[in-house]
Amino acid sequence: MFNQLITTMPESSWSVLKREVDEGRAPVESRTLEQIVITKLRMFSRLELKEIYEITEGLENRFIEASMTTGKLDELQSMVKSKRYNLTRIQRSLLYILFSITTQQILNFDNCGPQYIHLLGFSAKGQKILQEMKNKSCIKMLNRGSDFKAYCENQAEPQSAAMAVLDRMTTDVYTMLYPDSSQRRGLLDYTTSPLRL
Repeated sequence: MFNQLITTMPESSWSVLKREVDEGRAPVESRTLEQIVITKLRMFSRLELKEIYEITEGLENRFIEASMTTGKLDELQSMVKSKRYNLTRIQRSLLYILFSITTQQILNFDNCGPQYIHLLGFSAKGQKILQEMKNKSCIKMLNRGSDFKAYCENQAEPQSAAMAVLDRMTTDVYTMLYPDSSQRRGLLDYTTSPLRL
């Protein structure tokens, strides 16, 4: 598969992909989460599932029925999919379910707006823009792992803390998708610096 990609990708992208494969962090496949997602679905009651963001109009019933019928993620998605619920919406909903993101939580996040910028990477041109943002923005910029850790651990504002915890949790779960189990460490957001392109 990767030999075919080399002819269709820019060389800079190919080198990043090759490095990630060589270091055991790629390819990342959603089916790696198959058991945990279906287990989580089987643990939810209908009422609990209805509280998850974008689970409306009886979608909770389709998810529960499918999770009790199959143990395969692609089959579950096919069973839930319909004219009303396309595959993209189903996949997005499964992520909300995985992280137990409720409608109320999203409303709270929307009401308070962004609380910080968690910088993941930048180019030389972007660095100039970031410096200007740092000087003019009222939103805190977190550009080192230690900054993010301090923000997460010392945040008194409940919505800011909830956002930061969710941010960190998604990275922790993402690393569980790495093919090489020795790379599946948690709390990488606390130790990783932004990527300079």
